[in-house]
Amino acid sequence: MQHFDRTKIARGEPAAGLSETLHTLSGRKTWRLNSAWLRIESLLASRFALPVAVVVFAVFVLASERDIGSLPFVLACGTLFASLTFMITPRPRFALFMAASLLTLSTAASMAKFKFLAINAHVFDLWFYLSKPDTLVFLATEFAPIVIAGGVALAAFMAMCWFVWRRETPVRARPVLAGIAVMGSAFALPFALPWEAGDFAYHIRKNHFTSSLFVSFSDIARLTRPSPIVERLSRQTSVVPFPFESACARTVNAPDIILTLSESGVPPAQIPGWKFDSSLQNYFKSYDGEVHRARVETHGGGTWITHTTVTSGLSMADFGWMRPYATMLLRERLHHGLPAALAKCGYKTAIISPQSYGFVNEGPMLTSLGFQDYIDREKLNAPTKHEADSFYFDKAFEYYTAHKAKSDQPLFLFVITMAAHSPYDFRFKPERVARGEPFGNDAQTDEYLRRLTFAQEDYSAFLAKIRDTKRPTLAAQFGDHHPLITRAAFDVAGKPQSMTDWRSPLFETFYALTPLNFTPAAPIPKVDVLDFAYLGGVLLDAAGLPLDPVFEDKRALRALCDGAFHTCADRAAIDRHLSRMKMSGYLSEPDAPQQGNLVADTQK
Repeated sequence: MQHFDRTKIARGEPAAGLSETLHTLSGRKTWRLNSAWLRIESLLASRFALPVAVVVFAVFVLASERDIGSLPFVLACGTLFASLTFMITPRPRFALFMAASLLTLSTAASMAKFKFLAINAHVFDLWFYLSKPDTLVFLATEFAPIVIAGGVALAAFMAMCWFVWRRETPVRARPVLAGIAVMGSAFALPFALPWEAGDFAYHIRKNHFTSSLFVSFSDIARLTRPSPIVERLSRQTSVVPFPFESACARTVNAPDIILTLSESGVPPAQIPGWKFDSSLQNYFKSYDGEVHRARVETHGGGTWITHTTVTSGLSMADFGWMRPYATMLLRERLHHGLPAALAKCGYKTAIISPQSYGFVNEGPMLTSLGFQDYIDREKLNAPTKHEADSFYFDKAFEYYTAHKAKSDQPLFLFVITMAAHSPYDFRFKPERVARGEPFGNDAQTDEYLRRLTFAQEDYSAFLAKIRDTKRPTLAAQFGDHHPLITRAAFDVAGKPQSMTDWRSPLFETFYALTPLNFTPAAPIPKVDVLDFAYLGGVLLDAAGLPLDPVFEDKRALRALCDGAFHTCADRAAIDRHLSRMKMSGYLSEPDAPQQGNLVADTQK
C-alpha cells in the first residue's frame, strides 16, 4: 500500500499516490461494510436465527395485539405479505423482512394515534384526516415531533428495504408454490377476520394495535352504501316539517348557563368492586340530592363524540360506522342545536377547550353549531393540553367576569376539562393528595380516582366563585366516556359487558344540575337513564327559556322513550323526528364521501 507525504499536501505540492491511496481507503471501507454484512448474514443463516426471530416477533405481536382471537388474522396478513413479496422478488429473507416491517409499522401507527385520540389507526383516516389540507396543517404543527420521527422511521425503513433487497441473491423461483401461498392466505383472511371487526369497539380498547389498520379495510365496502342514518330516513314517508320559528322571546333575567364536560368523569359507585372515599360520590349529585345517570356513545376515548351529541341534540350512534368522524360529517350540515338556540335567545355563546381549534375538526364543527367565541389551547396559553381542571376553570372565570363587566347579555359558557384523562401510569400533579388515598385498588385505578377527586374539587371551587357573583346561573356538568379501566373492573366482578350493547353500564355516566342564585323553572326529568341527545332541552327547561318546535318534539320523545334516543323502543318516532328535521332544513344528509359533497363541505 502506498503512503503520501502530508507536508507536501499542506504546501500545495503534488503527492504521488494520493488517488491510489483514496481508492485504497474507499476499498477498505467497502471491505469493512462487506465484512460486517457477512457477519450479519452468518448470524442470520445460523440454524437458531429463524426460530429466535419468530419467537421474538410472536412475543411482539402478542404484546401489541393483546387478543388471542385476532392472532389468526394477523398470521394470515403476514403470510399474504410475505408470499406476495416472495412471488414478486423472489427473495425469501426480504419477503419475511417486508412482512414483519409492515406489521410493525401498522402497530406503530396505531399506538401513536391511540396515544392522542384513544382510537387505533383506520383506513378511513386517509380520507377523513389526511386528505384535508387544514387537517394536515394541524397535524404538522400540533404533532411536529411525532411527524418528524415518523418520517425518519419511514426513511430508515425504505433504506433498510433497499439494503436487504440488494444484499440478497434471488433464489430459483417456485411461482406455483408462491401463488398457492398467496391465494391460500388471501382466501383465509375473511374467515380469520375477528368477529367484532365491524364494530367501533374493536378499535378503542387499547389492543389490536397490529391488526386494527388491516381489519379496517373490511369497512371500505361501506363507502359504496348510503350512511346508516340516510338509510333510516329513506324509509320515512308522510312526515311534515316543523313549524317555522323566527325568533326567541328573551326571558327577563335569563340565567347564565355554564356547562362543563367532566373528562372521563364517572361516579365511582357505578363501577363494581372499586374502593373510594365515600365523600367523592357526593360531588355527582344534582340539587335534588340524586345522582342522575346518563348515556354516552363511546368508551375509553372519543370525547368529541360525547360533546357533539350534547351540542347537536343528535345521537352519534345513529351514524353507525361514521360515528368517529362526526365532527367532519356535521360541519355545515346541521343547522340546529343548543348553542344556536341560545344565541337566538340573545345569549353570548363561548367554549373553552384544552385542544387546538383544528383538533379532529372540533373547532370548525362547533363554531358552525353556534359558538361565537372559541378559546382553544393556544388562546389559553396552556403549557400542555393536559392541565389540572383548576387551570381551565380559572380561565373560564376570567372570561365570565370580563364579559359581565362590559355587557348584561346572558352567557352560555361551555368548559371542556382534562384532568381525569388517561394514561394513568404516572402520578398527575404529585404535590396534591386526594382525600382517602391510597384507596386500595390497583395503581391505575387509584390514580384515576385521585384525578377524579381533584376534578370535582376544582369544579366545586369554581361554582363557589360563580355563586359569589350573585348572578342567576345554571351550572351543569356531565360525565364523558368511561376510562378503559372500568371494563376490567366489570370483568373481575364477574359481570362482563358487551361493547356492542348501548344499554351496557360501560356507556353510563352522569349529569348534574346546580342552580346558583335562582330557582329552576322545571324539575329534572324522572327517567332511568338520559341519552345526552336530550340534555340541551333539559337545560333550556331548567333555565326557563322557551323551546322551539324541535326541542318541544324532543321533550315529547324523551317522555315517550323514557330518556332513550338511539335505543328508543319506538324507534319509528325517533326516525320521524329526524326526517322532520331534514325536511325543515335543519339537517342535511351526511352521505358517504363519494356520494355527496362531503369534501367541499368539510373544507369551507
